[in-house]
Amino acid sequence: MAESVQIASLEGGELRVPASVGKHREVVLALPLSRLLVKVIRVPEESLGDVDGYVLPVLKAMSPFPDEPLSVSCETLRETEKGRIVLAVAVPEGSLDDVATALDAANLNITRIIPQQLGRLPGILAKFRPAEKRVRRLLLIGGSDCLSVFVLDDDLIVDVRAVSPGGDISREIMLSLLAAEAFNGPGSVGQTVGAGDFSGWEIPSSPLYPPLEMLEDAAGGSSAAAEDAQGASSIDALPRSWRDVLDETRFKRKMTFFFSCALFVLVVALAVLAGVPQVYKSRTSRSKAGRAEQTKNYDRVKAKKDQVDAVKSISDRSRGGLETIRAVVSTISGDSLQSIHLDRWDFRRNNKLTIRGWSDGDNQRPVFRLKEALSAITLDKISGREDDAGIPFFTKVDQTKKNQAKNGRWDFEFECSFADDEEEGGM
Repeated sequence: MAESVQIASLEGGELRVPASVGKHREVVLALPLSRLLVKVIRVPEESLGDVDGYVLPVLKAMSPFPDEPLSVSCETLRETEKGRIVLAVAVPEGSLDDVATALDAANLNITRIIPQQLGRLPGILAKFRPAEKRVRRLLLIGGSDCLSVFVLDDDLIVDVRAVSPGGDISREIMLSLLAAEAFNGPGSVGQTVGAGDFSGWEIPSSPLYPPLEMLEDAAGGSSAAAEDAQGASSIDALPRSWRDVLDETRFKRKMTFFFSCALFVLVVALAVLAGVPQVYKSRTSRSKAGRAEQTKNYDRVKAKKDQVDAVKSISDRSRGGLETIRAVVSTISGDSLQSIHLDRWDFRRNNKLTIRGWSDGDNQRPVFRLKEALSAITLDKISGREDDAGIPFFTKVDQTKKNQAKNGRWDFEFECSFADDEEEGGM
């Protein structure tokens, strides 16, 4: 049995509950023998397949409520050549009304019902002296609810019964001894042993058994016996209706736990679903604010760069109007371009230069040579700086017009684009 399960016992008609019963409030209920139907039964070999079914009619015949269904529990005492000797235990549910009321008041769930005194038997038997031949003993265990009577042949229980307060002890002991002879053969009682609490009990003397001998360290209340029974007895006399209630309670507890977990997961999922957009919204807002700040910084830097470029452009005369005119005029001053005439000049600083003119005669080769000459102009010839060597003065020279006029000359128009600083750096 699990160590976490505690034992509640019925003592003096009152339910004794342990101080700690765990969060599920599940306990084992230890009842005195007077509340149980107990019988030692010999089961034949042909009935070993259904031991409970074999002993059920015997216990029903003992029950004060014969029409009430019984849940039988059996513990094997000994295997024999002809079958098996078992201790059969059952609880008439009708005799537990007061116990059920007390359990409901204490809010306890019963997982198992055991006899209070059976668990004490191994400890008592260990105190008996070994004998060369079979010894029949009468064992009496006192308690506040009943006097438990056991007849033992060595370590085998051959009869067990309970004497309620006010009952005829002599008669019950005699009946127990007669039942033992009928079950396991005749034999005289070699020893009468007492254990437990005998306050309120007076054991009469009789020639059928020796005087009572109390075991020195065997005294103890029903709670101590129940503690022993927790580990020593395999009997479980819990009625079927009580077991159904226990199963239903456990099922409801599991379902409550399951739905609690499901609700927790749902709440977490909803929190995530509700929180993720807020997180992304917050991060997006921070990102937008960061980009806006970066844009402002970029605009400030760009504005400053534009100012610097403007100052540099103004101070750089290598691309000024006069230097451009000088460069173009010096280009057409050669012998191969003497037939070139310019009649229009459109200059836009750092943008483009538009040149219009004509070439004498019907030969258009001077026009082609002019285009080649303009494309060949380099910046170092204008600025005089060695660092500008190889940098074209014009980024591109396009001939936008070329046709032969009626007077036999060739008209032309060139659009010359300037290279800005970024283009220069990429050349």
